[in-house]
Amino acid sequence: MWDALEKYPALRETVPGFFVNPEKLVLYVGRHHMGIEYLGPISNQRLEDRGRLNIQVFDYRQNDDLLAEILGIQYEDSTQREVFAFHCLS
Repeated sequence: MWDALEKYPALRETVPGFFVNPEKLVLYVGRHHMGIEYLGPISNQRLEDRGRLNIQVFDYRQNDDLLAEILGIQYEDSTQREVFAFHCLS
């Protein structure tokens, strides 16, 4: 990201501040997926230079449902059933 901002300075006006200068970066590591959470202001008038990054990692590789661990609720993907039902009716 920083390389792109240095190459194209006009991007500094539109890039979300939390992508470049997150207050904290949280990684959720699961068996088959990984979640990334950026914390910080959406817009940032002054982008700081590259610096230290506060990172927190949660290891959920032993758990079966990564989304339930992150969100604290059971997530049910109903879209798969809807697609299946649509194909059966067609």
